[in-house]
Amino acid sequence: MKCNPQKGETIMYTSVGVVVLAGHTQKKTGAANTILSGTKLSRINVCMDTILATGIDDIAVVVNDEQWEIGAALSGYPVCITVDNGGTDALDAVDLGIKALPGYTTGVIVIALDNPPVLLENYASLIRFHHQVPRCAVLPGDKRQNNYAALFPVASYPALSKGLMVERLTPRESDQLHAVQ
Repeated sequence: MKCNPQKGETIMYTSVGVVVLAGHTQKKTGAANTILSGTKLSRINVCMDTILATGIDDIAVVVNDEQWEIGAALSGYPVCITVDNGGTDALDAVDLGIKALPGYTTGVIVIALDNPPVLLENYASLIRFHHQVPRCAVLPGDKRQNNYAALFPVASYPALSKGLMVERLTPRESDQLHAVQ
């Protein structure tokens, strides 16, 4: 998608992908049972259906080497499954997921599968935000938002993962995102 250039800027094409962190979920008590419950559709399938409903089709799912059942549940979905062989933290798992996304991806939404599901409207807001302001990140800034999806430019991930803030949101941009409940 083309974003509107500011005065003096060139047109930038943007594309949003999603990294689903499923690999660290089995470390939490009962999380594996929640992800692959006895319901008709498992939580991973509901998650994939929601992401695909947004129009995003660049999806990387990071699992650990003991989660073959997640791979089986994703059979038929257009996703890339990446195996985290252990010993890595969540930042390394995100990095694995980013490397599995196509090279044209400019923004990435990161979600943890063991957190409450992200609403379709929230995905849509994050996608819209990235297309409007592709050089800005949206990171949960409050303890109550720890389960909220993060969005950041792929090019900025190395700096963000080291705790550096590349750019800050303006109040107007922040208000646009928080309008979706």
